[in-house]
Amino acid sequence: MLQTVIPAKIDIPNTLFEKDWPTDCDLIVNAIGAEPQVVALSKLQTMVENVAAWLLERGLKRGDRVGILALNCLEYILLDLAALRLGIVTAAFDPVAFSDRSDLVTNYDLAVLFVGKGHAGREAEPNRVLPIEQVPKLDERNRQTELPSFQAYAPSDVCTIKFTSGSTGQAKGLGATTGSINQSIQATQALFAHGGSDRLLVVLPLSLLQQRYWIYSAIVFEHDVIVTDSRLVIETIQTYKPTVIMGIPALFDTLKEYVELSCSGDGTDASLRETARDFFGPDIRYLWTGSAAARPDTLQFFEETCGVPIFEGYGLNETCIVTKNHPGAHKRGSVGKPLDGVKVTVSPDGIIHVRREHPVNTRYLYAAPGASEKIFQEDGSVITGDLGHLDDDGYLYIKGRADDLIVLTNGKTLTVRSIEETLLRLPEIRQAMVIGTGFPALGALVCPAPGHEPAQVKAAIRQATRDLKPEPLALTILVEDGFTMEAGLLTSQGKLKRSAILKHYADDITQAYEQF
Repeated sequence: MLQTVIPAKIDIPNTLFEKDWPTDCDLIVNAIGAEPQVVALSKLQTMVENVAAWLLERGLKRGDRVGILALNCLEYILLDLAALRLGIVTAAFDPVAFSDRSDLVTNYDLAVLFVGKGHAGREAEPNRVLPIEQVPKLDERNRQTELPSFQAYAPSDVCTIKFTSGSTGQAKGLGATTGSINQSIQATQALFAHGGSDRLLVVLPLSLLQQRYWIYSAIVFEHDVIVTDSRLVIETIQTYKPTVIMGIPALFDTLKEYVELSCSGDGTDASLRETARDFFGPDIRYLWTGSAAARPDTLQFFEETCGVPIFEGYGLNETCIVTKNHPGAHKRGSVGKPLDGVKVTVSPDGIIHVRREHPVNTRYLYAAPGASEKIFQEDGSVITGDLGHLDDDGYLYIKGRADDLIVLTNGKTLTVRSIEETLLRLPEIRQAMVIGTGFPALGALVCPAPGHEPAQVKAAIRQATRDLKPEPLALTILVEDGFTMEAGLLTSQGKLKRSAILKHYADDITQAYEQF
């Protein structure tokens, strides 16, 4: 049976437009290339209504599709909320993966595409590709068009499209239902009780639907929300002192390093904790992470050394938030228990299946033939492709991707996550990816942490993996430049693009195994 505390009425996003937005809560936007902006949510409501009227004046109507390709900014938020107000579907494109694409209007049936600076196609179709800076930001204007009455969404209505990749051709796209949005936000709210004096910090691109959840949450549950960019995150934390920080594991690796480098004391746990408290401020409640595996030493650093809880969770584009550790139920190393309205099972071959009270959708909107049938099942469940297990208390543990199994030439098939976690526990290592498929032994691509010499790194790896079961790590390939989004080796959520990494370092891998 699915457990659920979700009310029958779909509250979000409907409730956004059935109430007056609070006067004593703020949206704070610290965007690249712009002065920070602090906007009361009550003022934001007027701004959104003005943008909605402006969209109508441009001929847009309910059911039309509007694309957004831009970094996080106030205009992005205004467009998203105005589209929700009018029943216009947004298509949210990752600002890195889609940056050079000039075919989005045609490929995705867009009535108009709003683009940020530096993105392709800004001048391609003047009537259908508009600079996002044109979106009006004033809270008062002489409207030429009155807004129609708000038309409530049904649970199965799609209000936005999210994409899983964007390198070439038509990327895989998924329409997200309002029922799934409501279920995820309500279930999360039940665990964390955001409100009052909370200030939630959003760092990841707003093209990721979950990041927009916290803007909707701020309006409905009446708290502050801060939107920035990863390049401004330290400055933003120091200035605005959020109570909650949402981010991928790589963000918290960076914050850990910053705290350690900023510590002017003797380097003891007590001095590190004092530095962390000065940096985060006295009101920090917790850190939220997911999307990729977190380094065990980073989790330990924040929880034990700094005394700041950090909660891992798990989810996919196709499922949204599935499980989450939280103040009432937390096991380090797990990704938590299923949220209300979510059922998790593990098949005999170890693959995680997820079924939701309100599915994100039951098929892809854009995908290669047969792709939907491989993922979305007739019973409403989603085959995630992730390997894992549930413990006796119902906590989920992720072992890795089924597609990422290593198959050695001796026939042994191995999962990589536990081996990579062993490597990532070492302070000498910043990033690591285990390899070996098609080769006689396991190897690892390793990016050293700053300040550590190659010999030191290799010695630490030998010591840590000498008793590795069921297969030893036979060789290490050091890669000084590491895996970055800019090089196309990480997703926008910090996950390793394993096939891209293997291709990028193909010559180094071949040479290493030839010398093995």
